[in-house]
Amino acid sequence: MSITLQYPVPRQPAYPQKVATIKDLMPGARKAVERRIGRGALGILKPSDHVVIIYPPIQNEMVLKAILEALKEKGIAAEGVGEHEVTGQPLENLTKISAEDAWLELHWRKEVTKILNLEPPVLSDETEVSRSLKAFMDRNPKYNAVYVASGGRPYVRFYMAEHASKFKDSWIYTNCEHLLSKLEDFPGELQASIERKIADLLAKVSEVRISDPQGTDISFSVTPEEARVWSNVQLPSHFFLYPSQSIGMAHILRPEFAQPGHKAFCRAEGVIAGTSNHVGYFPHMKCYLREGQIYKIEGGGKFGDKLREWMDKTKDVHYPLYPNPGNLYLTEVALGTVPKFFRRRGDLFESHGILFANVYERQRSGVIHWGIGVDEYDPKVLEYANEKGLPNEHIGHAAHTYFNTYEVKLRDTGEWVKIIDKGHLTALDGPEIRSMAAKHGDPDDILSEDWVPAIPGINFPGDYMREYGQNPVTWIKKELDGQLPATIGVPQ
Repeated sequence: MSITLQYPVPRQPAYPQKVATIKDLMPGARKAVERRIGRGALGILKPSDHVVIIYPPIQNEMVLKAILEALKEKGIAAEGVGEHEVTGQPLENLTKISAEDAWLELHWRKEVTKILNLEPPVLSDETEVSRSLKAFMDRNPKYNAVYVASGGRPYVRFYMAEHASKFKDSWIYTNCEHLLSKLEDFPGELQASIERKIADLLAKVSEVRISDPQGTDISFSVTPEEARVWSNVQLPSHFFLYPSQSIGMAHILRPEFAQPGHKAFCRAEGVIAGTSNHVGYFPHMKCYLREGQIYKIEGGGKFGDKLREWMDKTKDVHYPLYPNPGNLYLTEVALGTVPKFFRRRGDLFESHGILFANVYERQRSGVIHWGIGVDEYDPKVLEYANEKGLPNEHIGHAAHTYFNTYEVKLRDTGEWVKIIDKGHLTALDGPEIRSMAAKHGDPDDILSEDWVPAIPGINFPGDYMREYGQNPVTWIKKELDGQLPATIGVPQ
């Protein structure tokens, strides 16, 4: 793969990595408790709320104290409770893991660990935290607002059952880098307008094609009914770019759009290729799709080996409403919408359990993460999955892709329009978006991506497979350590 200058140049945010006191974090914490829109928004809380923040083992203590202090300044009662206190899993039993252990993402679902006979390490699993929340809330009626988990918001609501209305959002403030960055400066009204602009476009789509220079090449068609549900069933900060996920999540997010007993299904064709998931990095892997389902996996190291084993062991299961036997469907093509998110450094290679240390990069605008498995809350699917001991939620991610081009064909005109162009979210360039951004400062600064990874053979000199694809961890460590002088923003 030869170098091309068509892709955005690498850059890393040069935010401080360490702070001396809570005072250094308070400006960011005060902004955080005012933000009303987007993942983890704390500004929706009221003085009458009694909030519990359920934090992971890797939580930075100063960050938690800063947020609690900022909430106290607003007259809001808030407390922090460790995930281990919710699940009953002793904190000292948890095993440290690293972004080098990407295959451990398959520990995310207990059904997967059982079928694959996965044994220790002992992991703090966000799914287990979610499944323990109802009992925790039963025991603690004083709390009427909950922040928990780095993602999976629909799942959290589902598991909380009658307490679902108390769930406010994800808990994303675990690391000093967040409060020291420009993330909390990005205007919520701007994010809402960007997402509304994309949703309005999805209602008109008849065909989609997606490509990325690491090897992804996917296409699928969309029916008018799929497009209608797709444009109306969305999740802020985690935008669904695949109609099947909107349809599967409608039962939780927008029941008025759900159609029990009927699964509109997108039959994506092509290949997904990449080197990263929510936990970390693996050798270059290709997943080949036919009729929306993975039928062949190449590469991927240990992660690829485990996926191939999973595919073999589930090849004969046949979920209701799904066209063919097997579990490995493409179920998620999800988009980040905020340009200020970045790949965190502080806890990337030292974490506890399935805490998704690499999850933050997928929230940057233009980045896509590809979920595989089944995401479905139709009663028929739930009954089947529970009876067979199978997951009804996606089991992991085939890739994060950074330089996507996502094109849609409009049903009424036949015109092809780019939602993402070489990793850049085109909605950021709209005149109305730039005008709105100008009310808050310099639109060029506000709307620019603070992080673009350096990948040899794509936007950095070198050979993709030899220098990166075979062992992305080594390359990424060099980049984060400032050993790539052409990377903008890395301290030299």
